[in-house]
Amino acid sequence: MSTTLEVVKNPVTTEVAAQMLEVTRWAVLKAIKDKRLVGTKLGRDFVIEVDEVERYRRERRLTGPRKQQPSRPRPE
Repeated sequence: MSTTLEVVKNPVTTEVAAQMLEVTRWAVLKAIKDKRLVGTKLGRDFVIEVDEVERYRRERRLTGPRKQQPSRPRPE
């Protein structure tokens, strides 16, 4: 079994990253899963470099938040 040890400079947890980005922790985890945000698994959680969180924030600011789809009326 081989293991690689990655060095993460200035790590923050997903909870702290969520506060920095003003989103939920689940939104941060989804961004990691979708490979829009790079995180390193540490135990049961991920850690993310502060620089990566800042890059993601700048990228989101350029593209803006996704627009909500109008809700469709429910059939009765």
